[in-house]
Amino acid sequence: MTTEDILRSVLAFKVDNAVYLFTNGYISRQAYGIADSAKNFYLIGSMGLVSSLGLGIAMNSKKKVVVLDGDGSILMNMGTMPLIGYIEPNNLIHFILDNFAYHSTGNQPTISENIDFLKMACACGYKKVFRFKKISEFKSALPEIFNACGPVFVHMVIGKNDSSAGPRVGLAPLMLARRIRKTIRSL
Repeated sequence: MTTEDILRSVLAFKVDNAVYLFTNGYISRQAYGIADSAKNFYLIGSMGLVSSLGLGIAMNSKKKVVVLDGDGSILMNMGTMPLIGYIEPNNLIHFILDNFAYHSTGNQPTISENIDFLKMACACGYKKVFRFKKISEFKSALPEIFNACGPVFVHMVIGKNDSSAGPRVGLAPLMLARRIRKTIRSL
């Protein structure tokens, strides 16, 4: 299973009332290359903050908020997880794509192999948690994931030597912010 497999599966699973937030680095770049949309927000240069942004949107919107985070990113800002559990946004789905590395900066190892993200998510108050190692099992569970009352936590074990970078996001951060704001208001 690769980041690309996961992103293609999530983006192909049609949810009309959803916005998608992608952490910085290769996850944003791959998502942008696969299927750019006004429903997508690509975090550029703010590692660790996509879950905070997702929480803010979920608190102020009835839209389904889909956060696609990396292991290095969530490890950088783990303080948002207990806040998500405390606030209990029922419209938030938080994916962790775990390749055990800071892939976009040279594959330096993270400590994620030593972290039980599911136990952590449960302890933080996420209502439903999942872990997948096979893309077929993940695809079969997408309806359950997207229909669950959140916050929902999904740990995706990708493993090392994940796929390529994809193109750089061709939109400036201000344009991305304006675009997602307009989309949120229109859904």
